[in-house]
This record gives sequence, C-alpha cells and structure tokens, in this order.
Amino acid sequence: MIWSIKCGLAATTGFGSTGGTGLFGSKPLTGGLFGAAATAQPATETKQTVQGILQESDALVRSLTKVELFGDERDEMVAKLNQLAAALGTGCGYYKDGQQPVQYTQGGPFHRIKAIGYNRVSEYADSDGIVALVVKAPFTEYQTSEQKQKFVDALFVILGSKPTIHAHIESVKALPDNLTEVRICHWKQNLWVVVTEGTRFQICVYVTEKFRGRISSKELAQYFNQATQKQQLETQLKVDKEKIVSRVQMDKQQKELYLKDPPTGFDASLWAQAVRENPDPEKLLPYPIRGFEQLRARQKAQIENVQVENAVVESMKSRLARLEANVTAASVQLAQQKVIQQRLSHRLLRVLSMQMLSQRFTQGIDATEESMQSALESINARLNAPHQIKERIAEISETLRVEDATLRSSLAKDTNFIDEADALNLKKYLDRCQDGLESLVAVLNSNLEDLQLMAAAVDG
Repeated sequence: MIWSIKCGLAATTGFGSTGGTGLFGSKPLTGGLFGAAATAQPATETKQTVQGILQESDALVRSLTKVELFGDERDEMVAKLNQLAAALGTGCGYYKDGQQPVQYTQGGPFHRIKAIGYNRVSEYADSDGIVALVVKAPFTEYQTSEQKQKFVDALFVILGSKPTIHAHIESVKALPDNLTEVRICHWKQNLWVVVTEGTRFQICVYVTEKFRGRISSKELAQYFNQATQKQQLETQLKVDKEKIVSRVQMDKQQKELYLKDPPTGFDASLWAQAVRENPDPEKLLPYPIRGFEQLRARQKAQIENVQVENAVVESMKSRLARLEANVTAASVQLAQQKVIQQRLSHRLLRVLSMQMLSQRFTQGIDATEESMQSALESINARLNAPHQIKERIAEISETLRVEDATLRSSLAKDTNFIDEADALNLKKYLDRCQDGLESLVAVLNSNLEDLQLMAAAVDG
C-alpha cells in the first residue's frame, strides 16, 4: 500500500560535492572567504563485496526460517520472534551457536512499518546559491529586526569579516520541535531576490560580494561544512552542524536514476507503482518513509503548514473585515457629501433666483411671462372650474364608491352592449384622452415647480 503524503518541506538530500575548494575562489580555504589553503577531507565510502552481501543475505534468511539453537520446537519459536523483530526493524536475531547475530534495521527487506510518500523537489539550481541551515531555536528569536541583525553580524564574522561580503535576512520559517531553518543565498552586491518556499517561517539570508556574481550553492555549503565554520555556526548561531544542506534540484539524469532504483528494503514493483501514481511528476518525487518517527515528523510538518495557512487565512479575513469597514465608512461619507451637495445646489438656485429677481425688479412683465401666466390660468380653469376635470373625477369616484357592487355584478354578466368596432373606437378615444391628460399634468407640474421656486425666492 502506498501512502500518498505530500509534504511542504523539500527533501533534505543535497547534491553538492564534498571537495575542498574554497568559497569565492579556486583555492581551498580554512578561515575567511579568502583565507589560507586547507587540506581537503576525502569522503569515506563503504563498499561491500559480492561475497559479503551473499553471506549477510544468507544469515538474514536463516535467522528467519532456519534457527539451529536448541534442536527442538523452541527453534521455531525463536524464528517467529526473529521475524517479528525483522518486521519492526529493530533488535538482532540469533540463529546458530558460534555465529554473530543478525542486526535488523528499518532498511531491511522484511521491515513492514514503511510507506512511500511524496516530497516536493527543490526549485533552485546550483547557480541560485541557496543553502539551508537548521537552527536549534524557536523562530520567534528571529522575528524582530534587532534579532535578525545579530544573526547577520554573526554570519559576517563567520564569512571572514570581509568588507565586500554582506549577509541579509529576508524571512524566517519555523520547523517542528522548535527548530528554525535558515536559507542563505549569495548574490552580487545590491542585487536582491526574494526567496520563499513552502508556507512555514524561514530565514533567508543573502550574502553579497562586490564585483562578483552569484556564488554556487555547492561551494557555499562546502565552505560552511568545514570544521571551523561548522563549530562557529554551532556555537554562535545554534546551527545543527549535521544539517547544513545545499538546496539544489536534481538534474534529469539524477532524477531518472533515483526513480529507476528502488530504495533499500522496498519492493521494485511497489516503487514503480509509486512512480506511476505520482500526482505531480514535475514538482513531486516519491520518498521512502521508514518507521513511525519519520511518519510523525512528516505529520508534524503538515500540521505546521496547515496552522500557518490557517493563520494566513485569518489574517486575510481580518484584513477583509477592515476593508469592508473602510468601504462602509466611505459610503457613509459619500452619502453625507451628496446631502451637502444637494443643499449647496438649492442654496445656489435661491441665490441665482434672488439675483435675477433683483435685476428684473424695476422691469415690466414681458410677453413670455404673460403667455406663461395665461397658460397657467387656462390650466387652472380647466382643472378647477365647474364641470371640468376635477369635478368630473370627483363624480366618477363617488359613482364607483356607491355603485361598486352593481358595477361588479354587471361586469360579471356576459353582455355585449357594444360591438367590437365601437369598442375599438372607444379604446382609441380613451387612449387619446389619457395622453392628453398626462401631457397636461406634466405641464402643470412643471409650471407649479417654477411657481414654487419663484414664490420661495420672493418670500426669502
């Protein structure tokens, strides 16, 4: 069974060389960045012969299937206990007198508490100069500007106190178990790049050298992995000297080789299945998980990521609430400004009308005003004179109120007191009457507004 576990922390395997070339130069270094030569420490490799591998495999199989200690049924019981220990990946198994016991590890082929998850691959090339340092301290110790400056000053000393080389912190990322990861990037002086990865807090340090380009990640990691620099990082900055890792992505050949060969103790078909079912082959790689400790570490990392994401969501929610409050306040201010603008418009209209009235105070009524007055008087007569519109509307309303039941019953009956042609002519006549009344009412309302403004101006 494959456990598909996506972890925001990239794989901690670095692909840097372990030679003795010095930082920012072709000669090996010991102290500062341009210090004296140092002796390179060759990497030790453990090589097993084919005969040794066969002997170990034979001993492992015999400890699980053919125990020869007592010569009775107790050997079968010991074999079962050995099988249980091999499945747990711990302890050792005795199978014959005079033979060394077999050590059971989590890398053994019979270890059963294992799974395959997926790790995000690094997005950085060797030329990006990214190096990760894990600090044995909470990330809260690197949040303020003063704390970050102390870290930068200590790095400046470790880098050789050269005036042309500077370190800069960009961010801090928290890791589980009160650890902090520090990432260091080397750039030309005054050239800045923001480096972020994942959603947890981290420290990104930019080291710049004047008149040089970016320093490779492998070279920088190699410099920090020297004995003197390791000791300084551990004592001054609480850096885990065993976790100074170059953040370099795999090249195509390395990736193909990694996917082709299954890890120790994993079945080839299971590993091939994990490769086929990779949800994102471009950004994720299958990664072996052995034992509960590794699984718990990944779970802690995922929980940490979720907590940080939730914190970001809450921060965005609070920011959105503040923006909504600002929008509401702006809307209220806009409404107030509209009211003020309306008041100013009315005041301006009164001022203009008074100014016009004062200008025309000694002048007589012209023809336009006389025609307007006659039109208003005619409209008033048609509305309020006896047997005109107002009186007719009152009579119709009274008739409808008194004879409502009679009219409803007569309308309910199926009677055709007029034919279709008369009904059409009546409809046309009523439409014309309605249009005339609407135009008359519109003119009346317009004239009444003008009269009210003029009266208000006179009274004011």
